[in-house]
Amino acid sequence: MIYNGFASWVYYEEILGRGSRYAAFWWSPNSELIAFLRFDDSPVPKFPIYRSAGKHGELEWEHYPKAGDPLPNVKLGIASTETSEITWIDIDNNEEHMVAWPFWSADSKQLLFQWLNRDQDNLKIYSANSHNGDIKEIYNEKQKSWIEFFEDIYCFKNGNGFILRSDKSGWSHLYHYDYTGKLINRITGGSWAVTGISYVDETNKEIYFTGSKNKSTESHLYKSKLDGSGLKQITNEAGRHSVKVSPDGLYYYDRFSSITTPAVVNLYNGNGEENP
Repeated sequence: MIYNGFASWVYYEEILGRGSRYAAFWWSPNSELIAFLRFDDSPVPKFPIYRSAGKHGELEWEHYPKAGDPLPNVKLGIASTETSEITWIDIDNNEEHMVAWPFWSADSKQLLFQWLNRDQDNLKIYSANSHNGDIKEIYNEKQKSWIEFFEDIYCFKNGNGFILRSDKSGWSHLYHYDYTGKLINRITGGSWAVTGISYVDETNKEIYFTGSKNKSTESHLYKSKLDGSGLKQITNEAGRHSVKVSPDGLYYYDRFSSITTPAVVNLYNGNGEENP
């Protein structure tokens, strides 16, 4: 069974997640190219699934890799919307590894994608040439336990690289790299965790993110300069804050709750001042 741009079961369930709804393709910012994954499930053993719906039910056979079974053969391609030609990225699709979560540079000239070995203790990021499929390794992370794919990488619109959130120090923190793989700076650090990137203000060189700096039982919105200076906590009430920042960074809504306060949603400006 061959799937183009439609995730095989194990990628849908374990890698891209159910929120993907099986989508395994990514448009370039200029809409001229589409990166997609091609799955060949033929090496993967089948597993019977009984469906009880209907008068008599039905038996479905799904390609389902158990521990030690072969994974699908996966290829990464880039399709041109103008010519319909496909450029295949130069990766070995017969090795037992996983390729997923590509992301485009803002100018659509580079496709960066992630490679993870089956033991899940070595993750690499490659830069791919969309014209000939050549690749260049720009990031390599190894850990003694396991590594997860980076799902919230931020690419600068001005071309100044990307920000990733890694726990390679033992705590999840933010790192700024350029597109050659050079570390520009570590934005956050310490014995606490950053839980997500909320907004990057490239003009003022600031980043908004969520984390648990003072108490692990709480979650707050913070901001700092991209060089790591000027760290400031924006939300105040003790508890958990789930934040969504507006596209221009001028406002955010905050879904807040605590052990004594039921969930409430409020609108604030970027400085944390409540708007009526």
